[in-house]
Amino acid sequence: MRPKDLEFTIKGFETRKPSFSDGVLTIPSYFEKHDRNLFPELNTKLERYQTIHVEICSGNGEWIAERAQKNPEILYFAVEKKFMRIRKIWSKMKNKGLENLIIVSGMGEDFLDHYLDRESIDEVFVNFPDPWPKKRHAKHRIIKESFLKPVYDVLKADGQITTTTDSKEYSEEMIEVFSASDLFNNLYPNGFTPLDESYGGSYFKRLWSEMGRKNRLMTFKKVEKELCASPKI
Repeated sequence: MRPKDLEFTIKGFETRKPSFSDGVLTIPSYFEKHDRNLFPELNTKLERYQTIHVEICSGNGEWIAERAQKNPEILYFAVEKKFMRIRKIWSKMKNKGLENLIIVSGMGEDFLDHYLDRESIDEVFVNFPDPWPKKRHAKHRIIKESFLKPVYDVLKADGQITTTTDSKEYSEEMIEVFSASDLFNNLYPNGFTPLDESYGGSYFKRLWSEMGRKNRLMTFKKVEKELCASPKI
């Protein structure tokens, strides 16, 4: 299957609604009437697997397709907002026969808020999110205070979120955002660890490595509710 074999899931205003077809869950932006129960096939998938991982900002899907192929007992969700990238993930899913991969065409926050049960996800990954380096664009960065609560809610009691980036500045900002919250604990004393080859491949990982940049990995573990104090002010 080629990427262009996947037809546009939203072709016009009249078709602008959530759908689940051929492994792709489509979530239109600024949509309000979400109902996961409209998609029994999706619910069946969620019930079938004991372990579920979510990657937000999946790009062309190389990393998550590799993970899904190596771990057929785990259900993976690849969340990406750009449809041309969705097509590339879908092509990999089809050509590799990945029955344990579901693609989400939409915003990560919408997926977390409306299509997952509370405390149902084991791990969340955000690999090489756009750092939006200019100050006027900083509001578009995905790792920010408002993003933590939705992630916290869907993670299981011992769940964790892992982020990767080549940007020293964005890495420091991520660590600062998580450190300012009582919802997560950083698993690395120095805040991060160098990203090694065992993590898996991706276009951005290779690109930044070839350019001599140092890729960083950060993992934050969910704080158990009974131990979670009031949010810091």
